[in-house]
Amino acid sequence: MFLSKGWKEEWRRFLGLSTAAKALEILCRLYIKESQHAVVFAQHASRMHYPQFRAKLVEIAARETSHCEWIGEKIRHLGGSLPVVPPAAPAGGDSWESLLADLEDE
Repeated sequence: MFLSKGWKEEWRRFLGLSTAAKALEILCRLYIKESQHAVVFAQHASRMHYPQFRAKLVEIAARETSHCEWIGEKIRHLGGSLPVVPPAAPAGGDSWESLLADLEDE
């Protein structure tokens, strides 16, 4: 390598390609997606009639919430602020079709 790490970072900053800024951008997108997934799966669980499926959906929602919290910590660690999370768009169709679409998205 003919450039040191310091020079590479200087060029990235000069060109607007800061690794921290790019990481924040990616983490914010992931934070929004995980937040929306947590809400959607909690909603599916609240409408689920079958207890074994309801328990699994609650577990998935909790896991998504945990992912979201972890991502939020990383965003704050990099000096960013948590993004505003818009409401998730409903998947449409009946409840089973909607659940399947959300699971496939996950």
